[in-house]
Amino acid sequence: MKQILAIIFFLIGTFASNSVQGQHQFKLENFTVEAAPEWTDLFYRNSGWFGADGIFSIALHANEGPCDPNQKYMLYFSDTYIGEVEDGKPKPGYKMVNNSVAYLSGCEPDPEKITFQYNRDSEGTPSSYFVPSNSKSKKGQYYWLGDGFVNKVNGDTMYIFAYHVEMTGPNVFDFAEPDVSILVIPPGEQ
Repeated sequence: MKQILAIIFFLIGTFASNSVQGQHQFKLENFTVEAAPEWTDLFYRNSGWFGADGIFSIALHANEGPCDPNQKYMLYFSDTYIGEVEDGKPKPGYKMVNNSVAYLSGCEPDPEKITFQYNRDSEGTPSSYFVPSNSKSKKGQYYWLGDGFVNKVNGDTMYIFAYHVEMTGPNVFDFAEPDVSILVIPPGEQ
């Protein structure tokens, strides 16, 4: 953890000193923001995966940049709800897992081109894909997923920051993040 913080502070210091010297100049362009209901509608679902937070997306086989209509994108989520929804409310028996994924083909909000997936344990019960299991993890910890990237130089291996979360009490915000891991996902397993 100390090594990661040292790298972050080094990068911030380098960026700040270069900016002071005039090597990096940024100009904020005018822009507007508007609702995109066609994208929002992709996430209204009544069966299986029906909601999550902590969303990130990664282009699986191309450089980051403008959307490529021939590209496949992986969206990944942290806390995810799975079950059935009726009249806008979860039916009894729904389950929350700590992470799930979706795959989107292309750049259009087409419900036919997105699939939502979650892991299942040996009994078929929804479960998290990623669970802390390194030497610093403790029983009961789970991952809150952060940003990630695909390393083109390393054969399209994916890397995702995964924050260990440990509950410290009974309330929803009674938690600590004692450690961070980097998940390494080889090509073909993404």
